[in-house]
Amino acid sequence: MDAVEAIFEATGQMVEADGLSGLPIARIAEVAGYGAGTVYDYFPTKKVILIAMARRELDRTFQSIEAVILSGEDNIDSVVSRSAIRTMIGGFGGGQGLRGVLLGTMITEGHGAELAQPVENIVALQAARLPRIDDADLGALKPEQIYVITRAPVCVIRAWAMESAEQVSGEALEIELTEIARSYVRHCLSAETPSR
Repeated sequence: MDAVEAIFEATGQMVEADGLSGLPIARIAEVAGYGAGTVYDYFPTKKVILIAMARRELDRTFQSIEAVILSGEDNIDSVVSRSAIRTMIGGFGGGQGLRGVLLGTMITEGHGAELAQPVENIVALQAARLPRIDDADLGALKPEQIYVITRAPVCVIRAWAMESAEQVSGEALEIELTEIARSYVRHCLSAETPSR
């Protein structure tokens, strides 16, 4: 295991055990099996470690969703597939304690817009793979519609992860988000929506 991976592993274990309060760099170094200087060589602060971990999770999540979409196993009939939503929930919301901290850090440190990038990539990938739905051209989606469809699921999943909303199961969230997203896309692609 290289130093960065060891630092990520140690940080994740510590956040799961004690939250952010038990996360000094010296302790991260000790748990990772390195000196504090080594940790500082890679990351100047614990927030930078958390942001790097969050970015890695976002990348892994997109790669997982891309694999689902390209596998063709989903019998996709919509730009928003249930498997893609399921993978987003697992990537952004699974292991809610650590992921909630990672998402919260991204937001509080001004990197919240990055959370929607994988979803934008997913919509673009789906649109390339399935250019028409119900005789409507996915390329006809307006920029504001793409913005809504890429941000809405992320916001709900982020809230679910950060709030540890135990009254809502991941499976129920998956069903509801898929229905909302599909309905919205179909609405957007139906007869011209009047401008507001």
